[in-house]
Amino acid sequence: VGGTLEDTTLIKGIVLDKDFSHPQMPKEVKDAKMCILTCPFEPPKPKTKHKLDIKSAEAYRKLYEAEQKYFTDMVQKVKD
Repeated sequence: VGGTLEDTTLIKGIVLDKDFSHPQMPKEVKDAKMCILTCPFEPPKPKTKHKLDIKSAEAYRKLYEAEQKYFTDMVQKVKD
């Protein structure tokens, strides 16, 4: 743990110590725009005790598209 003073590098900017969520994530991003949120950034969980039955690939596709649209709209609101 640790190293010598010669091992030290000054980095101008911000260093985010974040584990990779997926192996295909880029190791380095240049000229990135960042948004720091203090709230969850995901679709809200249903607050009911109802059960959702997906009985076909088409029903799953529609649910997936609705979730993607919700997320895209959230991103657009942050950008605006």
